[in-house]
Amino acid sequence: VAEPAIRVYTALSAAPVPVLGVVRGRAEGYGLGLLASADVVLAGAGAAFSIPEMLRQIPPTLVMTALLGRTPAKLVAHLVLSQEAIGAADALAQGLVSKVVADDALDDEMEALTQRIVSYRGDSVRAIKEYLRFAEGRDRSAAGSFAANLAASALSARFGGET
Repeated sequence: VAEPAIRVYTALSAAPVPVLGVVRGRAEGYGLGLLASADVVLAGAGAAFSIPEMLRQIPPTLVMTALLGRTPAKLVAHLVLSQEAIGAADALAQGLVSKVVADDALDDEMEALTQRIVSYRGDSVRAIKEYLRFAEGRDRSAAGSFAANLAASALSARFGGET
């Protein structure tokens, strides 16, 4: 039962390019896990976020897996145990979303961000995604070495004619 959800969360995290999440309305349970697995999340101002599984006495450990490490543990505990939804502004303040825009501007914002990302060189975008995936939690020296190697790889691909 758990394997499909974990595979999806892992696939989103492991994708070689950034994953953009967009939420309009409510993001609950598994949907919230999908958003937590995305690299950038745009939310409409009217969005709400919750984890309702405990109402059915189901421990939401799969959703928690997607959230932990990407959002504060205290936020996860609050969402799970309180059964309260938080709004887009609170989700932004807690790091659950990247940007909040007016609901009627969400599609335009998503399109503009997508076009900006696809305008960048692929090797640079892949390096950024890899850095985001693996650098967090490393000490500054290891993260710096990793950053230097990724930048060197991207630049060598550029001057070697690859994209």
